[in-house]
Amino acid sequence: MHCQYYKGKTNDAQIIAAGYATRGQVVVDNNLNLITAAFHSNCGGQTVNSEDVWALPMNYLKAVKDTFCLRQPHAGWYRRISTEDWMSYLSLKHKYPVEDSVAYSSAVNYDPFGRKVFFVDRNLMIPLKTIRADFQLKSTFFSIEQRSDSVIFKGRGYGHGVGLCQEGAMRMTRVGYSYKDILLFYFKGVHLVDLASLDFFRQE
Repeated sequence: MHCQYYKGKTNDAQIIAAGYATRGQVVVDNNLNLITAAFHSNCGGQTVNSEDVWALPMNYLKAVKDTFCLRQPHAGWYRRISTEDWMSYLSLKHKYPVEDSVAYSSAVNYDPFGRKVFFVDRNLMIPLKTIRADFQLKSTFFSIEQRSDSVIFKGRGYGHGVGLCQEGAMRMTRVGYSYKDILLFYFKGVHLVDLASLDFFRQE
């Protein structure tokens, strides 16, 4: 499991009951292959295409608008970085033209109006996932605002953003959606089938 790590055994009666109630059920794509059921903590209002994070496109891992997670614990975050450190990073690692006044302004006042793959300008090809990794940010979904000698990263969500949004899914259960509704919301064009029946369906 590459998304998160769980160590231990639950004693929660509801979780145990849910496990038994859905025992043997699996999620498959249109070719009846088991899906990569990617998940993350909070998408910040919009999930991400798998190819925007891992380069491999999957038909069922496509971006969806998600309002369910917006008021949940990991919906927002902030990070302050000195302007000098930020511009040095862009210049040294990414050859960003910090001496250009327009480029400089774009780098310290950045508002993408939605999720993006590349920082500021696609022509520069600076992946937001690289910036996230280098600064250990909670997500690639952020804007930047200059304040005095610092830049403030105002972020949304927590995690890579692909697949199921955990806090969004939890909110969906609280307002009455079933587990099937939730899976079909986050994973597009998939089917829930019994594992024991897969071979039968594949022969049809």
